[in-house]
Formats: sequence, structure tokens, C-alpha cells
Amino acid sequence: MTRVQFGKVWTINNMADYQNAMEVLEGNLFIANMTDDYNCYYNEFNEISKQIYDVREQATAKHLI
Repeated sequence: MTRVQFGKVWTINNMADYQNAMEVLEGNLFIANMTDDYNCYYNEFNEISKQIYDVREQATAKHLI
């Protein structure tokens, strides 16, 4: 697990890409929840939420989910 990469753009072409992206983002969310600094958590949580939304939009557009 790693910290969130701000500005990362995921490319979802198949179900494996989707599952990999969601796994990484869930790990990022876990790490964000472990921080003691609220501002750091808030910024990371917002970025993760944006990335999850983008990943789901791509997967929905390609009829993967």
C-alpha cells in the first residue's frame, strides 16, 4: 500500500484494470484514515473520492459494472 498520488489519471479498459484501480484506491483510503493530521486526511480523502468517481465513470461507460 502506498499513499495517494495526487492528480493520477486511471485508464480503465477491462475488468482487471477496474479491480486493480479499486484495490489501490481502497488501500490509499486505509492509509489516509490512519493519519493523525486532519488536513492531510481531508486532502487525501477528497483526491481518492475524485479518482474513485473517475474510475467508476470509465467502467460504467464501457459497461464493465
